[in-house]
Amino acid sequence: MNEGTIFPATDFNPGVDAEVLASALQGMECNKDDLIEILTQRSNAQRLIIAQIYNDSYGQVWNLAFCCYLSLYFAFS
Repeated sequence: MNEGTIFPATDFNPGVDAEVLASALQGMECNKDDLIEILTQRSNAQRLIIAQIYNDSYGQVWNLAFCCYLSLYFAFS
């Protein structure tokens, strides 16, 4: 039986996570450590909840905001 390797975070707070992700994407420098910490330590179900809260709170679709930011970041790095 195959099981995933990422388990739900026990101290999960999607509102705080969405806020940290938004802060990490501000300005020309992204906070890679915060992005990595949240995106790799949350289960897929938790990431979907974070994305919904981000969308509702910031009026942006998380996936698009993240992809656009990374595209710009690597274009100028």
